[in-house]
Amino acid sequence: MSLRTTLRRSLAAAALTSALVAAAAVAALPGSAGLGEDCARIREQAEAASVAVGVVVLDLASGERCATRAGTIFRSASLYKLLVMAEAYEQIAAGALSPGDLLDLESRHYVDVPHTDPGETVTVTVAGAIQAMIQWSDNPTAVALHELLTDAAVVGHARRLGMERTVLEPYYETTPADIALFFERLYDGTIVSARASAEMHALLRGQRIRRLLPEGLPAGVPIAHKTGSLPSWEHDAGIVEAGGGDYVIVVLTWHGGDHPAAYALIRELSALVYEGFADPQRKVESSRVPTTLVTPGPAPSPHPPAAAAAAEPTPTTRPGPAPATPTPRPAPEPRPAETQAPAPEPSPGP
Repeated sequence: MSLRTTLRRSLAAAALTSALVAAAAVAALPGSAGLGEDCARIREQAEAASVAVGVVVLDLASGERCATRAGTIFRSASLYKLLVMAEAYEQIAAGALSPGDLLDLESRHYVDVPHTDPGETVTVTVAGAIQAMIQWSDNPTAVALHELLTDAAVVGHARRLGMERTVLEPYYETTPADIALFFERLYDGTIVSARASAEMHALLRGQRIRRLLPEGLPAGVPIAHKTGSLPSWEHDAGIVEAGGGDYVIVVLTWHGGDHPAAYALIRELSALVYEGFADPQRKVESSRVPTTLVTPGPAPSPHPPAAAAAAEPTPTTRPGPAPATPTPRPAPEPRPAETQAPAPEPSPGP
């Protein structure tokens, strides 16, 4: 059976169940100011799309949620870097790691982007590695930091957060529901600590790859988000601060190579969801105190590798997509050059 057929069957099987569960969930929750009505439009657009898509929208004030294919497994692409960041902050808080510790980038860390390997060891700080992998989706720094932290520690962090269907080595998979949970926990300030959550939120607000969800928002609307991209996958997820209330939006897609269709769908869904949250009169009272109200420490200065890294792909030794029960997977395709991100800018001097 082909990879395309396997995934389509998996998505088709999950679609009816997730749609019914999502509809029941929205109907059962008390209405805030219209997410229930907007949810029908969101699901209609998602289900009519030419690409397979999983969506979660969470009103962070009311707790109301809209979802379609929330439990479907997708390749995580660079969304795995969220967990590498979280575990790095965990180890920093425990004293096992320091932001100023040095990290050596060796040739093995350029597995995704061998053409950027400078042929010599490049040394970066842990803080610089975190910033580069989050704001520029730099791969060598992410691979090196993941290696330092260990896969077991990073996956263990996912489990502590309640992300039960997210895995890293060797499959690199997640679900829209798991990614939404990460951002909900971040907003609540419960990833490591309130201060660590605020610092991670600030890093994500400084995201430099802005071709997806931000394109569906009016200029100046704050969004803390992370993208993920592979030749057949395109994702964006984060927290939007709108006039009518803050919300989490997660859009994961499998497009089989049709990047323009995936880009357009993510932007359209972003605009559609924002429309429902734009009116300040929609805002409802919430007991939540967002991490944005906690003053973070200074953002780490980037110390990116000298060579630019292509944004997004996970290492080429990692297999491709699969159903919930892992089966042997083919290696992912090389990332198209046109979707590469620019090189991280060098850090300013003292």
